[in-house]
Amino acid sequence: MKKAVSFILAVLTALSLFIIPSAAVTGQTSSSTTEIYPGVTSTHVTTASGTKYGLQDMRIVTFDPKQEGLSVSVTTGYSSLNSLSTVSNTTSRWASSHPDKLPLVSINGDWFTVSYDNYSTATSKKQLYLPLGFNMHGGEIVCTQQTSKESPSASELGYAPSFGIASDGTPLIGCIRTTATVMFNSKTVNIDGINRLPSDNCLILYTDKGPASNYCLDDAYEIYVDFDTDYTVKDGMKVVGTVTGISAPGEARQAIKANRMILTARGTRISDVSAITVGKKLRFDVSIEDAYGHTEQWKTVTDCVGGHHEFCRDGNYFAIGDETNYPANIIGITAEGKVILLCNDGRQSGYSVGVSINKMPDLAKELGIVSGIYMDGGGSTTMLQRNSSGTMELVNRPCNTGHAERTVSNALILACDIPKVDDFTFDSSAYSSYLGYANSATGSITSDGFHIVTTSTAFDPFIYLQNFSLSADEYKYIAFDIKTDYKDSIDQRIGLYLAAGATQNSTESCKASFSFAADAKSHKVYVDLTSLSLWEGAVHNVRIDTFDDMQGIAEGRGVYVHEMKFCKTLTEAKLFVSAGPGDANGDKKINSRDIIDIKKYITGLYDENDILFDNCDVYKDGKVNSRDISAIKKILVS
Repeated sequence: MKKAVSFILAVLTALSLFIIPSAAVTGQTSSSTTEIYPGVTSTHVTTASGTKYGLQDMRIVTFDPKQEGLSVSVTTGYSSLNSLSTVSNTTSRWASSHPDKLPLVSINGDWFTVSYDNYSTATSKKQLYLPLGFNMHGGEIVCTQQTSKESPSASELGYAPSFGIASDGTPLIGCIRTTATVMFNSKTVNIDGINRLPSDNCLILYTDKGPASNYCLDDAYEIYVDFDTDYTVKDGMKVVGTVTGISAPGEARQAIKANRMILTARGTRISDVSAITVGKKLRFDVSIEDAYGHTEQWKTVTDCVGGHHEFCRDGNYFAIGDETNYPANIIGITAEGKVILLCNDGRQSGYSVGVSINKMPDLAKELGIVSGIYMDGGGSTTMLQRNSSGTMELVNRPCNTGHAERTVSNALILACDIPKVDDFTFDSSAYSSYLGYANSATGSITSDGFHIVTTSTAFDPFIYLQNFSLSADEYKYIAFDIKTDYKDSIDQRIGLYLAAGATQNSTESCKASFSFAADAKSHKVYVDLTSLSLWEGAVHNVRIDTFDDMQGIAEGRGVYVHEMKFCKTLTEAKLFVSAGPGDANGDKKINSRDIIDIKKYITGLYDENDILFDNCDVYKDGKVNSRDISAIKKILVS
């Protein structure tokens, strides 16, 4: 556990919200900067009515993408690209599937289309929500730029810029052109877009990372291509699949599924693929190019998010000419290569009206931003930050009814790495970052361990432990070194309410318990979790009920948890609670039975769950023999 102290100290420093000096914004009435995590700062700025920017409330997060242990991910809330979700839900689901990461900041991402953009003609039978620009999730292109058929505002370069981070930590804003082709019968056909709207006179490729359905109109012609193995859509992709079905206009459609692609053609593009037949092998190629000249760096990006208005690039600031006061998130890059996430509330008289779009270049200059783009704004504007209690908190005030979060297309998540730690010795305040919500109890770290004290008898006293980077599929036992802080003739009973995998909150359905003497002496116990069906997937939290189902709970009483260890095997758990070298069977005693068990080990007549090799090898020479028996006899004599 000691090897993780530096990390936990870092998180503790972050969660203590250390105040540091903050930069000025013209017209500001208040400004305070806190450290969310070492190297990641958040500045809360307000400005007054009648000043340059008007009445504003904004949050400004700054970080260095080259800092070791930090990462940026872009993701949807659900598996389908066209599903909408709040930033809170998206962040929670992402965290549950990434137990080695701790989210620090989340913002809403790309603007999204709804069946059509600036054209009035519907392109699908149902509403189809898709991000506007080029987006990548986890190393795979999930959608390319919107096509000119989706919006007349799409320029030759492509309408929407994107933000991403190269493999060397360089932050980038680019305008990504994607070239996708399908080859058959020695013929190469250009594809208009990947996971875009099924617009008229377009050929669109749909992948298993795209929308659950494109809801195409009846006039569409579809080709279904299946692959023997998984494919990854990225720069340089060259894959070959087999046509397993074709749906002509008016015929029933097949669904997208894992390892399948669908080519959807409409209007003039149908003739380009009509010669394809069932059983035909098709080859798909993909490459990307950055219209801003950073193609090679963009080829190393794994996660990126599209935006819309670009207000500055490489120190050149653009006059957009729009006086609209606009609540929005922006992503900016400084000359030093740092990244700024700005969340500016708006449309709320008396609180924050939103910075007018034409003044954003000036604000960007004051913040040191040399390249920057708008994310989705209006009611979509959302920012979450990790607070001092270790939970992700909504820090802005969305301009929706009740200030509720709007469901959005995707989210950008800044996270830090969590070392894989399974042994927690609570002997230092460095471990406070693992402490979570408490009910009718307080928790503090002392030299004797994690001290949980009852403060009220009205409800069961408990406290959460959280921020683990472990899998319940791997760890099937929990062991404790624990003692009461009082003496009583009634045994102490501890309840463990666990949450893992799809179960986000601790539950009675995933519960274990144990008891020990209330004698103010240390007791080592382990708990077998193998029978709990819900104990699977990423470990979210462990709720410790200090007086589980006990009568006569007294205020001021509690327990010290000196150590808590997650164990992979029964042998590991038994070693933890054993009396050490010589306690061959792990019954917490060293006696003549251990001599008998060592003899069984030597002769091979033993059950591996009954004999602890580490304790049999008293001499620690890697062998178990008569010398170890002699050593135990000496222990008994002494």
